[in-house]
Amino acid sequence: MARQERIRKNAELNYQKAHLPERMEMHEQKKKQEPPKETQGADYAFRPTINDLVTAEQFKKAQHKFNEKLNKKKSQKVLTRPKSPDFHKSVGKPL
Repeated sequence: MARQERIRKNAELNYQKAHLPERMEMHEQKKKQEPPKETQGADYAFRPTINDLVTAEQFKKAQHKFNEKLNKKKSQKVLTRPKSPDFHKSVGKPL
């Protein structure tokens, strides 16, 4: 019991002696003197826009329209025609 009591007393003494570095202590004192800032959600500068709800029918219609445009553009493109390589036999001896 005496050991636990001695440990507790030493802990209390160390707690009383403990302090922050000077600059940090000054900052803490300034912080305590200033009144707390009140923040409200309505004061935010950025407000994201929320899109309208889209039904499944509207989405299918938009998808169909997009696919039609894509197919039209694909059909207008000129396809690349592969050209066969020109093989010829050399007259000299192979290396």
